[in-house]
Amino acid sequence: MKPKFLAISSPMDEAWQLLHHMRNASNPMAIQKNLISYLISSMKSHISRSNQVARIYGAKSYRDLKPATKWLLTLTMANAFLFGASVTWTMMDRPPGDDPEPGISWLSYLLFATSLLMLPLFTLVFGPEFQSAFSSPGRWCYHRLAAIMGVFGGIATYIVRSRGWWVVLAIAMGLEGYRHVLPRIEQCPSNVPGVTFENMPAGAQERAMAKRGDWIHRHLEDVSETFSKLAVTSGDIKLLLSAIEADQTLVHAAYYTDDECIARIADWISEKGDMRSNAAIVADVPGDA
Repeated sequence: MKPKFLAISSPMDEAWQLLHHMRNASNPMAIQKNLISYLISSMKSHISRSNQVARIYGAKSYRDLKPATKWLLTLTMANAFLFGASVTWTMMDRPPGDDPEPGISWLSYLLFATSLLMLPLFTLVFGPEFQSAFSSPGRWCYHRLAAIMGVFGGIATYIVRSRGWWVVLAIAMGLEGYRHVLPRIEQCPSNVPGVTFENMPAGAQERAMAKRGDWIHRHLEDVSETFSKLAVTSGDIKLLLSAIEADQTLVHAAYYTDDECIARIADWISEKGDMRSNAAIVADVPGDA
């Protein structure tokens, strides 16, 4: 003889509501773009934020200077560029087998001396904005190099956000490490044969809702007081959760605490008295597992 079950549930059940919407909702953590588009937008965002932070800390660019100062900055940067190009050309133009440290031409020495004099002199005259604008090409390169280096972190973020929600959902359902498709969250377990499903009696649900309102009023002050502390310890969290767990005034607990629910279970057992040895009660069934 097949076993018989009575399933009592309510759409106002807190556990069922939470798990049902978590299971049926699309992944809120997932990134809607594909990986390449996400990485490109992430790099652009990183460069934009880096520029904003640099501006907040006083970084200046060529556009921030006055016209006369722009000409002097251009002259200084051209002089520095010519010095670097001269040194590079001298090293590349040496004959094969020559001294690995070739001598630098007199022009390179002249450009180097001019660079040493121009930058501090103009910085002294025009202020630190001149030096900041002079170093703007270096900042430009640094921000883009940092954005490229952040690609690996972006890939890891993309994978975690696409997979992490299902791990959280499995933990919430008590199925951590479950290797199959997560079951649906239903009020009536459709994969179990011989189930009689009933909604919670209306009177029991109304009383449970009223008790839940009182519960929220009582514990809201405790929650606010706990999180108002400058440092919330794990002991505070455990104490708060213990207080909530011990209070059986939620709708989720009304299946086995309300007299009308208990009476309905007793009536169902008496109606199935000839199969009492095979009968079972399934109250508060949140899932299809």
